[in-house]
This record gives sequence, structure tokens and C-alpha cells, in this order.
Amino acid sequence: HMQDKKLITYSTLTAMIEKLPTERFMKVHKSFVVSLDEIKSYSSNFVIIGQTNIPISRMLKTEVLKKLSGNQLSGK
Repeated sequence: HMQDKKLITYSTLTAMIEKLPTERFMKVHKSFVVSLDEIKSYSSNFVIIGQTNIPISRMLKTEVLKKLSGNQLSGK
């Protein structure tokens, strides 16, 4: 999803992740990769982008929270 449209691709999420810059994007769940620039806030279970809560998986939680706290986002 983008701000103004949805893109459909025939690529795998893993292939997409490999092409994205790791300093700007992060996998937070098996089904979600997010732009760090778009995260408004986060909790221990979700990142919030716009009005949407995106779940943080239990397996990625430590890594995600460590990166988010290092990016100076305001955790709530």
C-alpha cells in the first residue's frame, strides 16, 4: 500500500525486502514491511502508520523495538 494507491506485484516479500534499503524499511511481521519514515508511533505490539495499526510479530519484536528506539521514534 502506498499513500494514494495500492501496488500489486508478482514478486515474493523476501525478494522485495532484498531490494529495499535496510536503513529505511523493516520487516515487522511475516506479512508486513514498513517504511521507517512513515511510522507515526509504536507500542510493543504495533507500529502505527497513518490510522493503521500494523502488528509486530513475536519473533521479530526484539529486533523491531531495538531498531525503532534507535531511530528516535516516540514509543507509546
